[in-house]
Amino acid sequence: LLDPQTELEITSYRVSQILFCARGPANTSLVHCWAFTTSRITTLTNVQSQQNGNNSETGQTQHELLYQCQVFRCENQETDL
Repeated sequence: LLDPQTELEITSYRVSQILFCARGPANTSLVHCWAFTTSRITTLTNVQSQQNGNNSETGQTQHELLYQCQVFRCENQETDL
């Protein structure tokens, strides 16, 4: 994803992370809109766990699956998908 003014990369996604992709129906006001859903594994460190009723940092690492939905509207019709 590029910033339209500076053309610098804002973020990028691996194709293998895309779970679903859709675009707006033709002949509607949503024709220039598109969206996709991704998933990736995140890592949390220093996860707190309860031991004997006390909260304490154990330095454990926990992995979670993060889902994100990205929705876009393309203003430049030449670059529409």
